[in-house]
Amino acid sequence: MRPWKPAYDFAFVAVYLATIVGIALWVLEARKDVIAQLEQRSQLEGWQAWRAAAAKQNGTHGPVEREVPRSEVPPMLMLMRDNFPAIFFAATFFPAMILGFFLFVLRGVLRQPRPPSGKSGPG
Repeated sequence: MRPWKPAYDFAFVAVYLATIVGIALWVLEARKDVIAQLEQRSQLEGWQAWRAAAAKQNGTHGPVEREVPRSEVPPMLMLMRDNFPAIFFAATFFPAMILGFFLFVLRGVLRQPRPPSGKSGPG
């Protein structure tokens, strides 16, 4: 069995950091794209048209009574502008915990001594 080298630990840390940084950059890029798309005039006009249609659906002309949303902007735009810190935290924290646990277990498995080639194990 080859001994465990510190370079292996460095590789695990590098994979971990690269993955978390990649996720963080992807979330930031997705936010930028969503905001750019939803701030277009056509998208805002479409949202206002949907709100006007929802106001007409008061339950007297159909089976469903809708409440008119209070927001003047689409919900996804509000989410990405106003609540982005919570989204960013969740999108980076939970994968970091899962990946960290996985790499910790994998490191432990790889560091276990292997039985000599003539023996199959205990028992």
